[in-house]
Amino acid sequence: MTVSQLSLETKLSHPAVVQLTNKMKAKGYLKSSADPQDGRRSLLELTTKAEEVLPLLQKCWKACNMTMKELTKGKTLIFEVLKDMETQMEAADYKTRTIKNMNEKL
Repeated sequence: MTVSQLSLETKLSHPAVVQLTNKMKAKGYLKSSADPQDGRRSLLELTTKAEEVLPLLQKCWKACNMTMKELTKGKTLIFEVLKDMETQMEAADYKTRTIKNMNEKL
């Protein structure tokens, strides 16, 4: 996958994806190689290190989604949702809720 493809898939700007992928490469989660069809482009690939932590990342992603569903309670009006979320976060913050979801529900 190229930076441009990743940018389209994630709906992030090209500079944001470049910044993110550079951080991931520096931490050993991503490697890049020249595209044999177009030397100006780089192909991105997950490293073994990234693949090893992928199950934990997927669990964390699911827990974050569960937390957002808990906080929004199916509401779609943003101000209504924000007001309700603010009230709920007084009882337990996002991090606490997500850790609870990871430990108890997944």
